[in-house]
Amino acid sequence: MKLENLSVTDRRFRNLRDGSFLNIHKTECICNILNVFNCSFCFLSRPRRFGKTLLLDTIRELFQGDRKLFRGLWIDRSDCRFEKHPVLNFNMAYAKISSSDDLIRRIADVLRDMSVQQDVSVTSNSFDMMLEQPSEGIYSKQGVGVSILVDECDLSL
Repeated sequence: MKLENLSVTDRRFRNLRDGSFLNIHKTECICNILNVFNCSFCFLSRPRRFGKTLLLDTIRELFQGDRKLFRGLWIDRSDCRFEKHPVLNFNMAYAKISSSDDLIRRIADVLRDMSVQQDVSVTSNSFDMMLEQPSEGIYSKQGVGVSILVDECDLSL
């Protein structure tokens, strides 16, 4: 029996799959969560160092619709449609956030990057419109909703 590679530091699902790393995938759980909540919203709380970042990255890859990345896993044999959705990924793990202004700047940066990638315009500098304009612009262009993933948001501001 060939032993697979083991990674304890990589939090990218694609890297684990491409590098033939051992991974206890949770695609059945992800599919069940998405079906139960009908892709509206879900809060997942898990202890520190318990795979939240990898789980969210797996969900992000699923929303990108690349079925071949999931070949051989439970979800590949399921009725999951692998529909492509634009994803806003707010990972606060590596951002230096020490105030609410830092948090707003981080969110604004992610939204501006997403708007450029999706070729939608954002005309408002108002924080309450920052999320609405890109989401609506992407929906009107592509006809699919934006998936929003938030990681490492245990901030005490």
